[in-house]
Amino acid sequence: MSLFLIVYDREAGRLVDLQQFNVSQGDVAVRARLDLELRASPSTEVVILEAESESQLRATHARYFGDEAVDALANEEKSRLVPQRT
Repeated sequence: MSLFLIVYDREAGRLVDLQQFNVSQGDVAVRARLDLELRASPSTEVVILEAESESQLRATHARYFGDEAVDALANEEKSRLVPQRT
């Protein structure tokens, strides 16, 4: 498992920063989040999420990664639901 520190600009609808930490570095990640929140504008969202990998994070929290991630997730879901012909 890893921790991911995400800085997202809600107003612009884009990811500003993504940092990955080992779970054992949780205190470092929390301090970094608090520091960023103190300096961030009200439209900036700063969160820490836990996931197995960045790709899992992109699948479960696609809104942070733009339209491309949402489209990729939709295509992945569709491929699971539609039987593949061989």
